[in-house]
Amino acid sequence: MPLTSHIALVAEDALGLALGRRLIQEHSALFVWRETNARGRGAIKRDIQKYTHMARNGFPVLALTDLDTRACCRVLLNEWFGGHHGPHPNLLLRICVREAEAWLMADPSPLARLLRLPEMRFPAQPEILADPKRSLLDLATHAPAKVRRGLLPQSGSTARIGPEYNELLCPLVTAMWDIGKAARRAPSLAKARQSLGELAARVGSRGTNCYVSDDSRR
Repeated sequence: MPLTSHIALVAEDALGLALGRRLIQEHSALFVWRETNARGRGAIKRDIQKYTHMARNGFPVLALTDLDTRACCRVLLNEWFGGHHGPHPNLLLRICVREAEAWLMADPSPLARLLRLPEMRFPAQPEILADPKRSLLDLATHAPAKVRRGLLPQSGSTARIGPEYNELLCPLVTAMWDIGKAARRAPSLAKARQSLGELAARVGSRGTNCYVSDDSRR
């Protein structure tokens, strides 16, 4: 029986969790022990020392956050860790450039089916978009009415997304999204995939089965 390691998965939202889950599922050496929907970057940043403590105690963490409007990933890392060091090797803080939606659009086939649009309507380099979520919602204005109602914010609502946004998009990641194809068009996804592969290789070679102490679970 192959040796496995528990890993905690943290993301800003449900779509991020779906993408992270898909990344982890590529590796039989890794098993998702707990998922946390942080509902925004703030909670991940707030708890980064907790995740660092878990990583130092042999419990790996995959945390996904968005770059948003920052100039580059180094700026975000400096904000969170200071200029002298980065995350612990067991804390995979991977940054979606610029949002998780860019990773999803990097394989446009599932979205093209959902929105009933040709793949050529989707950006060839989604990571250069200033606001990938906004670009996806703009494309959704051309979708069938039922899909439009689910993805787009309701009239008068202060929400940025529609009431069925996650319900419509997350199953695409689970069932249809080609992570290999997407990684070729989204460099930050390719780096996340590589980092997770390196972690899985360390787990497999060392036979690590990691757990955390009670104070790390709080």
